[in-house]
Amino acid sequence: MPGAPTGVTASAGDTTATVNWTAPASDGGYAITGYAVTFSPGGLIGSSSGSQTTAAVTGLTDRTPYTFTVTASNSIGTGPSSSPSTRVTPIGRRPWWGTC
Repeated sequence: MPGAPTGVTASAGDTTATVNWTAPASDGGYAITGYAVTFSPGGLIGSSSGSQTTAAVTGLTDRTPYTFTVTASNSIGTGPSSSPSTRVTPIGRRPWWGTC
């Protein structure tokens, strides 16, 4: 199994977050076939195939703080979870009259 991804970071937008991470130092002897991103509160947002190390998370609730963790998988199985990202809070859009 692969090791845990490292360096998980997140940046928030309007009901969204962009999550980035670094591939694990060890792939366990087999190529990594994908990653799964989980957010809290919430759950699994899905998985990616291949070596992509970024994910766009949509449908988050504005003004709710979230953390994200990532796991890597290969043909042997799924490795341990990363350490969580720092908390990010989707900010919501400003009303048009608040942009002056």
